[in-house]
Amino acid sequence: MNDFQKLVYRNFSKIENTNLPEHVKKVVDQITFCRTNAVPGIVFSCPKHRLSIFMRESCNNRSCPACQYQNREEWKSKTKQLVLDTGHYHMVFKLPSFCYPYILKYYKEFIEILFSSSKKTIEKILNYSNYSHSTQGIISVLHTHGEENQLHPHIHMIMSDVGISENGERLVHYHNELFELQNYDSIYLTILKKALIELHKRNPDIGDLFLRQVVKMKEQRIFISDKYETAEHIIEYLGSKIKGSSVSLSSIDSIEDGIVRFKGKTSLTEMNEGEFLRRYLLHILPQGTKSVRYFGLYGSASRRKLQTARILLCEEKFYSDDYYDSSNYEERREPDTLIQPHKTCPLCQSKMLITETVAAYCVPRIVYLSYGKDPPPSEYEDQFRKLIA
Repeated sequence: MNDFQKLVYRNFSKIENTNLPEHVKKVVDQITFCRTNAVPGIVFSCPKHRLSIFMRESCNNRSCPACQYQNREEWKSKTKQLVLDTGHYHMVFKLPSFCYPYILKYYKEFIEILFSSSKKTIEKILNYSNYSHSTQGIISVLHTHGEENQLHPHIHMIMSDVGISENGERLVHYHNELFELQNYDSIYLTILKKALIELHKRNPDIGDLFLRQVVKMKEQRIFISDKYETAEHIIEYLGSKIKGSSVSLSSIDSIEDGIVRFKGKTSLTEMNEGEFLRRYLLHILPQGTKSVRYFGLYGSASRRKLQTARILLCEEKFYSDDYYDSSNYEERREPDTLIQPHKTCPLCQSKMLITETVAAYCVPRIVYLSYGKDPPPSEYEDQFRKLIA
C-alpha cells in the first residue's frame, strides 16, 4: 500500500458508516485494495525470457491517485497529438459560490450546467461575430477543486485560434477582439441564470432561497488568458489533475501523527487526516459523468474537418519564414510513445505475454522458481514485483 491507501484504510470503517452516496463508498473500497494482495494478479513475461513482471490488478478508477498517473500521461500525449499546431486561448467558467451547498445533492445537474453554459456562451459570441459560419476546435475539462482541495467546480476550456470555413476550403483566424470580457460576462450570466432557474423548476425541493439568489445575480466573471502560441502548456497544466482525481501521490509530502502535508501551487498546506479525506471525497464524481468533452474540430464527428484544417494549416506555414527554422523541430515532432513494461519489454521491445494468473493472497509460481521452496515473506512482495527471469 502507498501512504494514501494506508490513510484511507485507517479510516475505512468511518467512511462506511457515514451517509455518503453509495458510489463514493464503492470508490473508497476499490481504492483501498487497489494493487494489494487482496486482489488477483498477473505475471507478464518476455517471449525471449529476458524479463518477467508481476502486477496485482488495479482498480483503474478515475479517482485513484495510483491508477490515474499513467492515464494522465496518456491523455496528455494523445491530446497534444490531437490539437492543431497553432495558437490557443484558455478560458475558465465558474459557478457562483451560493451553488456549492447544493452541489453534492445535484452533482450531475450542476456539472451539465457548467459544460452546456460555457459551450453555449462560445457559440453565442461566434454567432454575433463575423465567424458564425466556421468550426473551431474546443476541449472542455472539468476541475472540481481549489488550491487547498476545497470544492470549487469550474470548466477549463481550450479553443484554437483558427477554424475552418463552412465549405471546408479555407482557414478562419480568430482575432483578440472576439474575446471582449464584457461580451462574455453578460452573455454567460444570462445563459447561466436561465439554466439555474430551469434546475429549480425541475427540482423544487432545492428551495426558494436558491431561486432568490439566482435572480439576484448581477455578474459572473470569466477568466480569459492571452493567446498561447501552442496548446502544450495548457494541456500540461490541465493534465496534472485530470481524469477525476483531485490528489496525486507526488503532491502528498508526508502523512504523520494524523497530519497530512501536501503541496499547493506555491507552498505546503497542512490539515488533519479527517478534513483531508472529507475534501478528497467531495471530488468523487457520480458514475457515468464525463469530465473531459470535445467539441467542433476536436469532436469525434469532425475528424475529416480536422484533417482538412491540418492540411490547410501546413500549407499556410509552408510559406512562412520560420517553418524551416531547425530550432522549431523539437516543438513540431510527434511526442514519444509511452512505454508500459507490462505490455512491451523494455529490453527487446517484444510484446509481453501473460504466463500466469495469480489468485488473491497467493504467490506466483515464478517466485518459487527464483527463490526455491522458501520464498521471501509476503512483506517483501515489492522485491519480486519485477523479477528478471
